[in-house]
This record gives sequence, C-alpha cells and structure tokens, in this order.
Amino acid sequence: MNYRNNKHKLLNKMMKILFIFLIVFSFAVKPVNADIQKYSDFDFDEFAEQTKDYWIRACMGEKEEDRDRCVDKIIKQQRKFYTQLYKILASKQRKGYFIEDSIIIATIFFEYELSFFNDGSNAYNIDDNGDDGDNATAEYFEQERDSLKLLINAMIGYEKTCYGIQDSYEVTDESGVTTSICDSGSLNEDGKCYTLIYSESLSFWEKFASGVKSFFGLFSHKQSDCEAKAYEQGFTVSDESVSAQKKVLVDGYWDFLEQGDYFDRKPHLWHRYNAVLEKAGVESLDQLDKEKYAEDLVKVRKQIVKEIKELLEEYNKGRTNPGYLGASNNDNYWWPIGSAEVTEQNGKVFAAGDPVSVTITSNYGVRVHPVYGTTRKHYGVDLAGVGGNGNTNIIAAKNGTVVAVNTGCFSTSNQEDHCGGGYGNYVQIQHSDGLYTFYGHMHENSITVHEGESVVQGQVIGKMGTSGVSTGTHLHFEVRTGTSQSTAVDPLDYIDPNNPRPSSLSSLGELIGMLIGFEGAGPASGDSYVVYCNSGDVPTAGPGVTLTHNAATFASVGYPLVGSPPYSNYCGSTIPKSVVEQVFAVEVEKWAEYVRGKLASAGLSFSQNQIDALTDLCYNAGYRMDDFLSAYSRYGNSQSLCSSWWNNYYIRDGSGTVLGGLKTRRYKECNLTFLQGIYDGSY
Repeated sequence: MNYRNNKHKLLNKMMKILFIFLIVFSFAVKPVNADIQKYSDFDFDEFAEQTKDYWIRACMGEKEEDRDRCVDKIIKQQRKFYTQLYKILASKQRKGYFIEDSIIIATIFFEYELSFFNDGSNAYNIDDNGDDGDNATAEYFEQERDSLKLLINAMIGYEKTCYGIQDSYEVTDESGVTTSICDSGSLNEDGKCYTLIYSESLSFWEKFASGVKSFFGLFSHKQSDCEAKAYEQGFTVSDESVSAQKKVLVDGYWDFLEQGDYFDRKPHLWHRYNAVLEKAGVESLDQLDKEKYAEDLVKVRKQIVKEIKELLEEYNKGRTNPGYLGASNNDNYWWPIGSAEVTEQNGKVFAAGDPVSVTITSNYGVRVHPVYGTTRKHYGVDLAGVGGNGNTNIIAAKNGTVVAVNTGCFSTSNQEDHCGGGYGNYVQIQHSDGLYTFYGHMHENSITVHEGESVVQGQVIGKMGTSGVSTGTHLHFEVRTGTSQSTAVDPLDYIDPNNPRPSSLSSLGELIGMLIGFEGAGPASGDSYVVYCNSGDVPTAGPGVTLTHNAATFASVGYPLVGSPPYSNYCGSTIPKSVVEQVFAVEVEKWAEYVRGKLASAGLSFSQNQIDALTDLCYNAGYRMDDFLSAYSRYGNSQSLCSSWWNNYYIRDGSGTVLGGLKTRRYKECNLTFLQGIYDGSY
C-alpha cells in the first residue's frame, strides 16, 4: 500500500496545482459565467477569442511556435461542451428556471485535466438530441450517470403548497351592490376563500433516489399532511388544496452530489477516496462494499462539495453587480424597508409602496462598534425605521427562497444580548443570481416566513426591532455572495436610497415606453394594478398583461394564480405592480428573443430599433416573423415595406373592419421605429 500512497500523494500535489490553474481558467473569465445577459446569447467564438490568454496557460510547455496550434486544439475540444451547456441552460431559462452556470462548471472542472476533456471523450455525455432532459424519467438518468443534462436537471425540484379553504361571506354596500368577502386568503372562482397554510420543497435528489417517474407521485401521500394542518387552523381542504410547481433548488443539487455516486464515477477524483479504500483493504472503488462504507463515502463527497463551494465563494467575491438576468426576473434589488400600507394577495402580505424610511445610520466597512467601542468591520448597513419596535415592515429585497430563519430572541435594552449570534432574530434569502440577502435584529414574534418558503419582492417578512447586539431599533441588512458573514459585500452596490423601488422594465428602455404607449397601463390602485375585464376581454392587468395567457409566467415570478383559466375570479381585484411589471418584462423579452432567433436563422443582422419594432409587432399580433421575412425578401429596408405590407398588416377585426388604433400602431412601428429609430407610442 505504500507505493500507492506515495503515488496518490504525488497525484494529489499535481491536482492541487492544476486546481489553482482551473480557478483562473474556469472562473476568472467573465464570459464563461452568467455575466452574459442571457444564456441564449452565448457565442462560443466570441468566448474563445476573449479568453484566449487563459487557454494559452495550458500550452506554456509547448514550443513558442507550437503554442497557437495547441491553443486552437484546446478550443476545438471545448466547443461542443460549452455550446451544449449554454443550449441546455438557455432552454431552462426560457422555462423560467435560472441555473447558475458557474456552479455547473465548477462541478465539472473540479480537479479536471483539460486533456481528458474533448469532443471524443467519454467523460461527459453531451449528446445533442434537442432535448434538455426536462421530461426524462429517473430510469433514464440511472443510465446517464455522466450526462451534462443530469447535472443541470439536478438543480430542479418541486415546491408543494397547501391551501386551506373557508366559505366567503357577502356584504352589501350603501348602493345595494353585494360582494363576496374573505377574512383571509383570496376568493376563487368557486366562491371559496383559499389561504396558504404552508409550502415545502422536494429536490431532484429525493425523486432520483426514490426511483419514481414523477415528482407528483411523491407528493400524493402528503395530501393527508395538508389536511391535518389545515384542520388545525380551522380550514377545510379539497382536491385543489395541494399543488406543486417546479423550481430551482440549489440545496437539492448539493444533496444530489453528496448522497449520490456522481463523484465516485470520476477517475480523476479516486485519489480522494484513498483513506476509505485503505480502511476497507481494497484497491479500487469497484471492489468497495458501498453499503457498508456509505458514511465514509458521503464524508468524502461532502469534502469535495465544500471545496467547490469555497471556490465559488472566492469567485463571487470578485464579481460585479449581477445585473445579467435582463428581463427574465427583476434583476434590481429593492430597498428592504417596506411601506406603511400593506396589501394581501394569495396569502402573502406586501408592503411594496414607498419605504417609510431611507435613512442609513451606519455604512458597510470598518467602524467603531457602537456597543464594544472597538474598531471592527461592519458587514452590512444599518437602516432606520419609523416608530419603535414592531412598527416598521421589513420586505424581501428580491424574489428568492428563505434559507435560514432565527426566532426566539427579544427586543431588549440589553445591548450585549448574543441571541442569534448577536444578530437576534434574522432571515436569510437566497436569490436566483447566486446572492443572499440577510435581515437582522428583527422584532420578536414578527417573522412571517419559514425556511424553504418562496418569497416575492416586496413581501413582508417581519418587523423591525432591536434583538441581539443592538443599541436601538433598526434593520441590519447584508448582501452576501455565499451563506456566511465573511462573504458580505457593500449593500449599496445593490440598493439605492434615491431609487428604492427600481423596476425590471427599465432594462428594456425605449421599447417598454413604446409598448406602454400603445397598450396603456390599465387602472391602478396605489402600488397595485386593478384587473380589468371589459366586454369581450380576458382578465388583464397593467400594460396589456392577460392573466389567461400568462399564468405560467405569473407562477415563475413567485405569484401563482389561484383558480383556472380565464381567471375571471380576479376581475376587479388587485395585483402588485411589481409582479405585473416582472411578467410584462418576461413576455416582452420572450418576443424579442423570438424575433432575434428568426433573424439569425435567416442570416439577417438588424439594428436594435428594427428588432424593437418587430418585437412590438409580435407582442401585439403573435408569431408573425415568417410573414415579415417573406415581405422583407421582396421589399427590404424600404418605404415600400411599410406602405405595401406593414401598414396594412393585421389591422382588422373578425368581421374585416379596419381598426383605427391598430392601423396607427402599424404605421408608427414601421415608418417611425423600424426605418428611422423613432420610438413613438401614443406620446
């Protein structure tokens, strides 16, 4: 065994050197990561050119005259992998799942030698069959242990929600109008009131390990759990009480790597298992009794995962403001202080209006600690509220999942109360961009969320207090690149007291202005849009966002609609503007992506104003690019394109009558925006 030990020590030393190199290679290069605006925008040739200096490092052992040939060979070897990686990630992103590419890359390239990894290698199955593996069964993945699709799908699980049901009651106002009212929750189309009781998550690993083909099979037995908890709170249940939807669960991904045999099947990692092999007295993992040494194997895998996470934390420390999601989600963080006024939707309470305070009482960085009087680093910003303990609403700064909650601390006059590690009552939320927000010193019994719960931007998560080590009522707010305090960065790089409620729509610029000009913004009530249902219209909110056709998008931004299409039960009710704006931005970007894809397939390169004009056309009229390409092949960028085709396209109702509003819209789309770059809605 001594020879093998020495061999493994040498190999381990080599791997550590290689590991340092891979830190530079895989993670110091921005174009590899999610800093790209959208995964579908990934261009391997551009990536290879921008990262050429890093590839050269793998060829330093070659003669100078051979280095270019060496670099070209490595780039060629990586083309298929990166192209397929971003193709699958883009497919997931279009479905509303943002998967951090750096996590997948860190897992694959951990201690990996580049020469092992090429198009002809069996190291990873990157079969391009047009399927992203989303509908694959557990049996499929059992046979595809090294599939790139396996790793990406291991990120996706399900969130189950349990709703309790109560009868509504009717009230009649002074004018004699009778309205159905709910004491809690939302009114469904069946006249019942639905209140969220709890939500819980089920990871890909739990499904994979069980061998079942459907997540819903694992959920079915939990109907009784929902019933019991609903009855405890005075609710009844029905078949609609339990629902489930897919979501990204990063913790489930790590469970998959720790509990499954993914790492065990990687020859370049076998030196990691040396101690287990010696303990068992065998030469290889193939000879190991894995059931007997299951705990030892898990310990090795957890150490690998720990090192991958540390690598990611180091990488994230150097990242800039992660505004790379574009319109897929609201990529802007909100000021975490809520408004005094609250609204309730689907069992969630929102305080999304103007914050009651934007006062900063202590900034991020080194300071003299107000309690201990010593100089030490302050890892967040302290924000003042209004009134005493328990009066100021604290809201989620962005959509995310609650990953940590601490309760049981009191807002006391004892400034050195170390309850909650000094933070008192706190909440930590993980966001889709890989960052975490942390909310400390909250008031006792005020936290309204629990670990594993999905939260929506603007949702109340608790009240301001002075629990823990604190000199008075305030919120300690942090932005972290990892779960620990040591990864905290300056929150003012993400939130702005001068713009406390930035909108995701701002990233789409003039196109959004044009669309809103054409569509109108619908009736509003404070910080919410009123759902309008005019004669012949489906329920619609804000700038032409229909509930009927956008239910999936509402769910993807954390606002699942209750009921069934066309969701007439929402007529006259309100939906937070922040939610409607996110859905609007997602839909606009979807049409823009459709336009860009069609142009690329036709080999055409258009200016941004031309793409925007076509996006507006398709947003209003549907999938019309094939018709446009036919007209464009005849008329090109000419006035004839407008007068002979665009101005008269799709402007009539079902009876053939010309609709003046649509005719004006078509004229402006083509004559102004497409040809001249003038963005003219109705303003």
